[in-house]
Amino acid sequence: MTNTNCARFQVFYREKDENLTVERSNLGMMDGAKYWGSASKIGPREINEDAHVVRDYSFRRVKKFMCLVAVADGMGGHNAGDLASSIAIEMLETNIHPARFVDAFEFHNRIENVLRELFTNINDKINTLGNESAEKRGMGTTLTCGVVGAGLVYVAHVGDSRAYVLSGNNIVRLTEDHSAVMELVRKEVITEEEALKHRERNVLTRAVGRYPQVEVDLITHKLTDNDVLFLCTDGLYSFVKPQEIISVISNSTDLEVACEKLADISLSRGCKDNVTALAWRYEASRDVVLRALKKLVRGKN
Repeated sequence: MTNTNCARFQVFYREKDENLTVERSNLGMMDGAKYWGSASKIGPREINEDAHVVRDYSFRRVKKFMCLVAVADGMGGHNAGDLASSIAIEMLETNIHPARFVDAFEFHNRIENVLRELFTNINDKINTLGNESAEKRGMGTTLTCGVVGAGLVYVAHVGDSRAYVLSGNNIVRLTEDHSAVMELVRKEVITEEEALKHRERNVLTRAVGRYPQVEVDLITHKLTDNDVLFLCTDGLYSFVKPQEIISVISNSTDLEVACEKLADISLSRGCKDNVTALAWRYEASRDVVLRALKKLVRGKN
């Protein structure tokens, strides 16, 4: 289910299993195109080493946060990259769940610590498996996730997948690539355009599971009404410019179709990698955490 290309159906069936009413599940499915979409394409590779998840919780009766989105791009020997990215996404999905938090306030207070601890646990799991056999040795994955609530997106990030926020005609990149070429960009040795074509563009300086310890970037960004949270692997952004991402998403009423189109553009331009894109739209009216916090502030005043 994690690697599905149709996030709205994923939410429909899983939420139905969690004893929500059929009417509410149908509402999520019908409105899904408005709020979220994803696409993951294998390209010319033999297997898809990308993994992703879109879990929208804003249709639940008891809301603690709004959504979890994540992408992972695996690396390693035969099937090892596929295994690493799948483990990372499955552990995220299992542990970043409404049942993890007592209420919306606990989510707001604890989510950053939960993400940091979870990334450490994921790293330990993959690193241990990687040391069990020669064919898995050195396996790892990028991992970028976003969790939304209280008018904020909380991002945890390792590697060179990316998270963006699209706001009107603007696009903000929330994450920094942990790669050898981005170190050269930061030192102004090469430009970002040159980095996309550099022979060492796939050399990572950080990855989940590759080493016994992992350093995690934690980023918090304020969202405004109708912002779109967009995550992708390097197979997409290496061939599709930020302004093209804005154009495709802003001109589509169906985020699933938009993600499919962006992935197809990348592959049509010669991408030799797997390509994954996902998008989730924020609406302040659905943010129960933000409403509850505002109510608390008004009560204290």
